[in-house]
Amino acid sequence: MTMTTTSEKDQLQSLPTEILYSILDHLTFRERLLCSTLCMSWRMLILNWPGMWKSLSTDDGHNIVPDLLPYDKYIQGSAVQYFRYSSRDFGFAQLSDAMDFVVERECNNIKEARFWLRTMDSSSFLKLSSICGNSLTRVILDLTYGYSLNTITPDQVLLSCPNLRKLYFSMLRSGTWRLTLSSTDFQHQNLIDLALCAMNTEGTFDPLPYLILAPKLQRLSLQYNDISQNVASLPSFLRKHCPALASLRIKESAHGGIWEAKDQDWETQSTSGLKEFVLREPDECEPAVNLCRQIIAESHESLELLELQHGNIFAEEHYASISRYAFPSLKHLHITGILFFEQPEPLYNFFEHSVPKSLTSLKLWVQVGLGGEALLQTIASRLKCLECLDFLEFAVGVSADDFTNFFDLLSGKSLRKIALDCLHELNDRTLISIATRYPALDELRIYNCGGVSMQGVETFLKQWQSDRRMLSKLDLGLLYRDNIKRLSDPNIIMQLLASVDKVAKQWTFKTEFPQMWDGFQFNYRYGTIDHALFRKHRHLYPAYN
Repeated sequence: MTMTTTSEKDQLQSLPTEILYSILDHLTFRERLLCSTLCMSWRMLILNWPGMWKSLSTDDGHNIVPDLLPYDKYIQGSAVQYFRYSSRDFGFAQLSDAMDFVVERECNNIKEARFWLRTMDSSSFLKLSSICGNSLTRVILDLTYGYSLNTITPDQVLLSCPNLRKLYFSMLRSGTWRLTLSSTDFQHQNLIDLALCAMNTEGTFDPLPYLILAPKLQRLSLQYNDISQNVASLPSFLRKHCPALASLRIKESAHGGIWEAKDQDWETQSTSGLKEFVLREPDECEPAVNLCRQIIAESHESLELLELQHGNIFAEEHYASISRYAFPSLKHLHITGILFFEQPEPLYNFFEHSVPKSLTSLKLWVQVGLGGEALLQTIASRLKCLECLDFLEFAVGVSADDFTNFFDLLSGKSLRKIALDCLHELNDRTLISIATRYPALDELRIYNCGGVSMQGVETFLKQWQSDRRMLSKLDLGLLYRDNIKRLSDPNIIMQLLASVDKVAKQWTFKTEFPQMWDGFQFNYRYGTIDHALFRKHRHLYPAYN
C-alpha cells in the first residue's frame, strides 16, 4: 500500500480553495509543517499558501532561527503580519538572529509584535522597527528584568512606530524610566490604547511624562508599585494632556498585572467623557481613595463601567461620599475586595440613589452586617434589567429565605448569567427558584454554597432538562459535609454527571470529597471533572450513555 495514491492527491486538489485554506487555518504552525512532509503536492500547497507565513512565532516551541531557514525560499516577507517571540532566558544572540531574519526577508507588513523576554535592548527593537515601523499598529512588550541602561523604553517604541494604535509595556524590577527623546515636542498622533506597568523596588515609576506624548489617548491602564505616588495630580494632568480619554484602569502591582489590557481591543470612541473607571487597590491608601472620589465627581454622569476593588479602611465613609452622585449611564458595576459593612446604610443608599435601574451587570463581593436583607430587596426591586449577577459571601445576617425571596423578586427575562460563591445560607429552594424563573439564563455557577445539597442539584437538573433548555456553561462546586453518603455512591455520581452533561455544553463539577472518584477511570485533578474529561471516558459506563 503506497502512502499517497493519485486519487488521494486528486481529492485534495479538487477541494475548493477556500475550504483548503480554512482547514489549514485551524492547524498550528507546527502541524502545518508536519503536514507539508507527507507528499510533494501537500508540501507545495502548504508552503506556498500565504497564510502559512502570516505569523512568525515561537509559540510552538521552535526557534525562528535556525528552524525556519530550510523554508527560506517559500517565505514571503510581505505576507508576515504577526511576530511573536518568547524566551525567559537571556538569549540575546537568538533574539538578534530573529530580528535579522525579519529584516533580511523584508517583512515590512507586520502589524503586531509581541515579546515575552527577560529584557530587551533598544537596538533589537529598533532593528525590527527599521523594516516594519510604519506598519506596526500593536506592540506588546513583557519584560521581566529591565535593569540595563540600554533597555528599550516606551517613548523609543512610540518614536519608531508612528502608526501605532496600541502599546502594552510591562517591565519588572526596573530602575527609574527616563525619557530618551532629544526633543520633548514629539507627540504621537495615532496611539489610542496605552498600558504601562512598572514593578521596580524603588517605587519611582512616573507615567506622566509618557502621557504627554499621546494626546489622542482613549484607554489608559497603569500599574504602580506604590499607588500612593503620582496619583494626586493624575486627573488634572489627564484633562490637560489626554482630553479624549474614555477608559482609565489603575492597579497596584502586588495584586496582579494589567494583563487583560493585552488582548482586549479598544474601539475608537466618538463621544466625550470617561466611560470606564477601574481602581484595584486592595490596601486602600488615602491617595487612592481621594483619586477615586475626584474621578467620580468629575465623570459620574458619563461612566458606563465602574469597578472598585479596595480594602476595608474607608469602605463605609467612601460609599457615603459617592452616594451623593447619580450615575445615569452606568451599565456595569463591580464592587470587590476585603469589604465588611457593619452598617449597610451607605451601600444601601448607593444602590437606592446612585445606581440606575438600567444597570445590566452587577458583581458584589462584600460582607454586610445586620440589615443585609434590605439591601437585597433594594437590588431586586430596582434592577430589573440585570443580565449578569455575581455574588461572593455577601452577608452575615441574611437567611436562606432572604436569598429565595431575592431571586423570586428579581426574576425577569433578561438575566443571562448568575455566579454565586460561598453564600453559606443559600439552599435548595433558591436553586429551584433559579431553575423556574429565568428562561434566558445561559451561564450558572454555584460554588461552595453550604445549604445546597446533591438532591437539590438533581432536582434543578431535572427541572432544567424538562424545559428542554441548554446552558452554555455550568459550574458546580459542592461541599461534602451534607452530601458525603451520596458522594460515596458511584452510581449516583455517574447519574448526576450524565444529567449535567445533558443540560450544559461546557461544565465543571467539583467537590472537596475526592474519594468520590475512587473506582472511576477519570484522571481528575483537585477533585474536579469537566465536560471534556467526562465525554472522553463515558463510553466506559454504557449504562449512563
